Amino acid sequence: MSSDDDDDGVDVDIVRRGGRDAHATTTTTTGDGRAHTEDDEAVDLLSADATGGTPTWFDARVFSSDSFDALKYVEEMTGFVSNETLLEQLNAEEEKIREELGTLVNENYEEFASLGDGLKDYEALKKSIEPESKEMREEVVRARDEMVQALERLEASVEEREASARTSASKRLADECAHTVSKVERLLGELDIKGEGARASSDAPMDDETEEKALASQVVLIAVEDKEGLDMLEPAFEDDQANPGDMTEDMHQSHVSDNVDERARMLDRVASEVNRLKFYQKQGKDLPLIRDLADRIEYCELKLMTLVQTALIDGLMEKNANIISHCLHACTAIGKLDVIETAIRSICIQPAVEKAIKGGSEEDFSTMLQRVTDAAFESCAYVLELTRDADSGLHSYDFVAGTILAEVDSQLSATQSNAFSPGIPKVFIKNYRAAMNFLHRLEDSAPTIASLNQFRASKHVEVFMKRWNLPVYFSLRFQELAGNVDDELNKPGLDTSLASDGFLLTSTTQTWLTMCKCTADNVFVPALADKFIRLMAQVLARYKSWVTSGIETLAIQQNTESTGDSAMTVGSNKTSWGGTAGGEELILVRLDIERLCERVRTDGVKNVETGVKSLGNELTSIATGCILDGAKDVESLIPKLSVFIIKVFVDRCVEALKQLKGITATFRMTNKPMPTRHSHFVPMILAPLETFLDAERTKMLSKESRQEIVGQVVESVCDKYAEMARELVSTVKKTEASLNRLKDRQGKTSSAGIGDTDKICRQLYLDVKELSLHIEKLGINVKESKSFAELWQAVESGEEK
Repeated sequence: MSSDDDDDGVDVDIVRRGGRDAHATTTTTTGDGRAHTEDDEAVDLLSADATGGTPTWFDARVFSSDSFDALKYVEEMTGFVSNETLLEQLNAEEEKIREELGTLVNENYEEFASLGDGLKDYEALKKSIEPESKEMREEVVRARDEMVQALERLEASVEEREASARTSASKRLADECAHTVSKVERLLGELDIKGEGARASSDAPMDDETEEKALASQVVLIAVEDKEGLDMLEPAFEDDQANPGDMTEDMHQSHVSDNVDERARMLDRVASEVNRLKFYQKQGKDLPLIRDLADRIEYCELKLMTLVQTALIDGLMEKNANIISHCLHACTAIGKLDVIETAIRSICIQPAVEKAIKGGSEEDFSTMLQRVTDAAFESCAYVLELTRDADSGLHSYDFVAGTILAEVDSQLSATQSNAFSPGIPKVFIKNYRAAMNFLHRLEDSAPTIASLNQFRASKHVEVFMKRWNLPVYFSLRFQELAGNVDDELNKPGLDTSLASDGFLLTSTTQTWLTMCKCTADNVFVPALADKFIRLMAQVLARYKSWVTSGIETLAIQQNTESTGDSAMTVGSNKTSWGGTAGGEELILVRLDIERLCERVRTDGVKNVETGVKSLGNELTSIATGCILDGAKDVESLIPKLSVFIIKVFVDRCVEALKQLKGITATFRMTNKPMPTRHSHFVPMILAPLETFLDAERTKMLSKESRQEIVGQVVESVCDKYAEMARELVSTVKKTEASLNRLKDRQGKTSSAGIGDTDKICRQLYLDVKELSLHIEKLGINVKESKSFAELWQAVESGEEK
């Protein structure tokens, strides 16, 4: 027995085992006599899975039972465990058995290898069964060869039938195409004869309208409607073979009348046949017979279009809805949509537009465009009404772009070419907005979303939009707006503004006006939204650089004053406002920065949202974020500017402290008694701050800004005051000590009682105490001031004991 047979035997043995006690497992009892139900089995199963051991419901010993039935075992076990779980467990058991078998063979390999040594009569058995095995093999090979031959014959038969079917279908396709060509040629010939007879019977001379009709009939374009699959031809072939002469006879009899309406109806039916011809030609493009018919098919199509154009022009002139409807259906059937547009444009719209332009030659572009649009819609209103009818079958096609837009664009570009020139931006943007309103009106006339998308994708819309040179317009606007800002910001010094927009400086006023113009209706173009928003941000950045330049100049001046080096001012910007700005001017700059940033966050953001809302919420959010970031950058300059504002008022306040040195002379040169009131200069120390707070422009600052400036000025003044007071007391004490040593050397005794040092310290104490009252009036709590605490510590020795 082969190894494969051995494996199969193991598999069969595994399947035969197991399940013997499956049912018994569900009915076993526990040690305490309690019945073990299926629910308990499920609990045991979960417990076994959780611990990673063999489930209690699986007992491999049942597989070795003589009465084991595999089908019965599977049926019983799948009653409370899934097939997948059972299969997984059986596979695991098989792996386990194979591993055990392999281990046993390896451990007892010599015994395993000698298993066949004791077999008897093996050769005799082999010789007895060998003839039968050979005969069976030959029989199997012969049966297989017969089956292969039968399969080959079947495949050949199928291929032969398919080839026959293809040949038959191709022949039927060629016959049907030839039959249809002959039928169409005959019908077109009869229609042409009747049409010539009707025209010959009229004695009226050819007028302008007839010439227009003849001209329009020359426009013919070819289009093929493609479909796939020869199986689509089967219904048509079956119908024609069942009644081959019915349609021809019907068309013959219905065509006898010379009535124009009847001719249009017949042209509509012939167009369907021509469309069918084009389909046949597409499907049989590789057939020689159909390739030979290509010229005849093309002639039929050209002839049909000539007749349809003639009938369509007649219908448009007579405003005959029946004729127009049949002709539109005919053109749509064979894909000649340009023919429809050309006829409607030349017969209906062109005369109306010419008349409207002549009647309003003295009007501006926007008024004339409105007049021309009204005239164009009115001239083809009856055709539009016909195509908008849901029952007409023409509502899926919209000809507005190829007729109204094309004709209006053509005539206006010829008669009003200057209107499209961006040389004068104010006039250009007015004309552009009128043109966009014209397009919006055409879009509103679209009956469906599909026709609206068809209109927007039209080549006529693309041509019309290219006439408006928007990049040149923006370039001119950029030069205008950016130039105005640069001219104003490059002026030396600070000029106060007289405008009523709330700003105090002309530089800020010009910056804000320019930003507003970027989104104004008479400047902003949605198609250039990215460029105008970027320009708006650039203007704000230019204002920031202007403020930064002034602050840098102030810093250079401050360094020059502290070092006394005038050479540092050589490289500074002489046109910067920082070179001439005083404390009041710095306040104006800060006020304008705060107001500009606030205005940008409110009105500026609102203007941007209004301008770009048509572009979607995401782009609107990006645009407003760009502007808000610019305002944040400008606002970040306020702390730097405040440093110089504070320095100006600190210098003014410290000027009064120079009189502090006079206290020493007062008590040294005179024999004044112990002071009882503050010095006369103390009220003047914070007088500049009081003047600052009382100024009208200072009141424009927010309360928080005012308190910030006052608090920092007071801190700086107290620091300076403390430094000067400590220096004064130290000097006085050193001088008094020197005098006492001198008197000791001269043998003189020092005078007892109150000395000049005590008087001076007392005066300093009284002055600082008075200063604290003035500080409190400014809204500063001296108990919370670190600088005042140091000042108080420097003079507290003069407090009355």
